[in-house]
Amino acid sequence: MYSLIRKLLFLLDAEDAHELTVRQMMALQNIPFVLRAIERFCAPTVHARREVMGLSFPSPIGIAAGFDKNGLLMPMLAALGFGFVEEPLPLSRSQSAHQPTRLQQRRCRRRRRTIGEMAANRPALRQHR
Repeated sequence: MYSLIRKLLFLLDAEDAHELTVRQMMALQNIPFVLRAIERFCAPTVHARREVMGLSFPSPIGIAAGFDKNGLLMPMLAALGFGFVEEPLPLSRSQSAHQPTRLQQRRCRRRRRTIGEMAANRPALRQHR
């Protein structure tokens, strides 16, 4: 199943593949029994635990802030078993929707990896007075 999904995603433009994945994850995280099932299936083992500089992580594998640029996928990312999730810093003002997301992606087919770096358009943090 993984290799089929991977092949299909690699046929898409990098940003389109990212947006499709995010939309699917958002839909799935809103179904409580699906989220619980994913959490049970993906839970890291006790042996994966790490302690670094006094902080305890359930897994040494994390995800960078650029993946969830608006911070909307926290339930799903936690359920997937990531040991830590970097959230993006809030912006002081919104970036234009017409300004394209800057995504650099290199697909290293020989090593079967995708390396991506993103500077994303996203809304600003609302100020509460």
